[in-house]
Amino acid sequence: MKYSEMDEKWKEKSDGYIHSRWKQLNDLTREYTTYATKYCFATNAGGAVALLSYFGVVRGALDLPNLKYALCIFLVGILFAAGPILILLHEFVHLLREWGIDSRKFRKGAIGYKVLLENDDRRIKESTAAWVTGYISLGCFAVGILWTMGQFLWK
Repeated sequence: MKYSEMDEKWKEKSDGYIHSRWKQLNDLTREYTTYATKYCFATNAGGAVALLSYFGVVRGALDLPNLKYALCIFLVGILFAAGPILILLHEFVHLLREWGIDSRKFRKGAIGYKVLLENDDRRIKESTAAWVTGYISLGCFAVGILWTMGQFLWK
């Protein structure tokens, strides 16, 4: 049913849903970006800072190649930590923009309520790229920790 064909009760309900969906996507974008940025960077940055501190305190630490490799892995992890954040942020912004376009079309009567919801459902996809870059970052943290531990445990 098109917006212009709806009675006031349905217009009010659809307007409420459109607003709540927009708010949900907007809040999700803001909240997830803030949380994920802090978490992803902190894990690998913590490993890098710990190694840099060790290099500064222990004489001859720079001569240990495994620690240099571990530092490089943590730095790569920091770079990949930004991947999921940027990919998902881009996707959320796309969803928000398209939802706004379809909402305006719906209110003008160009599309019906069912099409509005179907279009939104069709746009929502799982982001393989975000998963992959996130797990690479997590993997870098794990490898960096193991590599560092290996330097001390298996001399």
